[in-house]
Order: sequence, then structure tokens, then C-alpha cells
Amino acid sequence: MDLNDAVYSTLVTVKGGREGNVSSDHGNFNLDITTPEAFGGQGTPKGSYLDLLGAALASCYSNALQEAARIDDHVEEAFADVATQIDVLKDPERGGFKLRITLLVKLFGGRYSDILDQRVFDEASGLCPLLKALEGECELLVRKL
Repeated sequence: MDLNDAVYSTLVTVKGGREGNVSSDHGNFNLDITTPEAFGGQGTPKGSYLDLLGAALASCYSNALQEAARIDDHVEEAFADVATQIDVLKDPERGGFKLRITLLVKLFGGRYSDILDQRVFDEASGLCPLLKALEGECELLVRKL
């Protein structure tokens, strides 16, 4: 696939690394970021790269859940809140660190059962391009609240 096949493209630039600024080429995303205190950061009240990843994953998966529920025709309204927990773990095999990402899903309304919920969760995982990009690279979990 070449860039001309892209359905959507964005260019995001970071200046200053983990203690810098991130902005998009379209101009409506601009954020100062910092390193988490656990990694030697100052602990200032700014978002970190991990916060950005968590927000992107929750947003993508939430949209994928709605699409999967429509496909299965068992949703009647916007029905889920999604939170992302990102744990940074030591990687004894490759050195450095690795991620464990848990998507925490709270369902509202509609007609649900554990079987339907799991089917929608599985379908949504296949519809979310960010989750597909991370498959095999980190531990990914989906947990119903």
C-alpha cells in the first residue's frame, strides 16, 4: 500500500522529545508533554506520551465497539465508556521496557449478555487499527467493568 491509498493521513511532530511539544499538521492539536516522574521526569501537570497513547487507544476502541455492535445489530444507543490502563513493565527478554495495555469497558443500555459482549469485544478488536498495529508487540487485554 502506498500513501495514495490512505483513507486518512496526519502528520504529528514532536519538538523537544519527551519534554517538549507535540502538534499536528492540521493545526488543531497542540500539546506540551513531559516525561512521567517514574522515568525521571519533573512530575509537572502535563500529559505524557503514555497519556496520548491511552487516549488514542480508548477513542479508537470505543468507535470500533460502536461499529461492531451495529454489525451485530444489538445496540440501540451509544453504549460504552472506554478507559485505557497502560502499565510499563521491565522486559527481561529484550531489555528495556514493554507495555501491558488494558482496555476497561463499561457498557450502558441495550440488550447484552456475556456471549454478545465477548463477540462485540472480539469484533471491535479487529476493527481498531491501533490495536491491530500493537498485536504481538505488547500484552493487550479487554476487561468489562
